[in-house]
Amino acid sequence: MLGIVTILLVSWVLLFVSSQQHLTVLGFNHFKLRALQCSVGWLLAGALCAAALLFESWLMAAPWGLNSEAQFDPFIQSIWWDFKSVVTEELLFRGALLWLLVRWLGAGPAIAISALAFGIYHWFSYGIWGQWIAMVVVLVGTGLMGWAWALAMVRSQTILLPVALHFGWNSIHNSVFSKGPLGETLLSRTVNELLDGWVSLLNVLVGMVLAPLLMLLMVKTMPLFGKTHNNPSTAE
Repeated sequence: MLGIVTILLVSWVLLFVSSQQHLTVLGFNHFKLRALQCSVGWLLAGALCAAALLFESWLMAAPWGLNSEAQFDPFIQSIWWDFKSVVTEELLFRGALLWLLVRWLGAGPAIAISALAFGIYHWFSYGIWGQWIAMVVVLVGTGLMGWAWALAMVRSQTILLPVALHFGWNSIHNSVFSKGPLGETLLSRTVNELLDGWVSLLNVLVGMVLAPLLMLLMVKTMPLFGKTHNNPSTAE
C-alpha cells in the first residue's frame, strides 16, 4: 500500500506542476456511474478470462476442479495481492502519465505509447529478458491488453474502469484459476500435461493474441451508461 500512496503523491505533484490539475482529472467522481461501469467491466473481463482458460483446458483435456486443499485465507490473500498489483500498474500506465500524454499528443499516440510501455514492463516482471520469442509473444499479448485498458480510460474518462477490467481479468486468472505467482488457490487441474505441436501453438494464440483482441473489441463496444465532462482533454 505504501507504493500505491507514493505513486498517488507523485502523480498529484506531476499533474499540478505540469498543468495545475489535481487527481480528480483521473475520474474520481460521478460515483454511481463509476460503480455501474466498474461492475460491468469486472464481470465482462472476468467472463472473458474464464472463457479463455476453459477453452485452454478443453485443448489440454485437463478440466479444472476444486482444489482439495483450498482455504479461505490464502484465497483472500491472493485476491488482495491481485488488487494491489492492478492498482499499482494502472496508476503507472493509465494514470497521470497517460492523461498528460493524451493532453499533449492526442488519444491515439498516447494509447500506443502506454500500451508499448506496458508490454515492455512485462518483459521484466515476467523475467524473460533475452528470451526473444517469449519477449515478442508477451509484448503482443500484454501490449494489446494495455491498449484495451488505456482505451477504456480514454473512453470513460476515468482510471476506475481500466482498474475494474484489469482486476476482473487478474482475479479470475490468478485467484480463481490458480495461474498467478501465489500458487494453487480455488481451482486446480485434474491433469497437467504439456501440449504438443499445433495444439500448443493454438493455445498460445488464444491466450496471448485472441483473448487480448477480444478484450480490445469489448472495450470498444461496451456501454458506458452516460457521458461525463470532467476531463474534456481525454474525450474521444
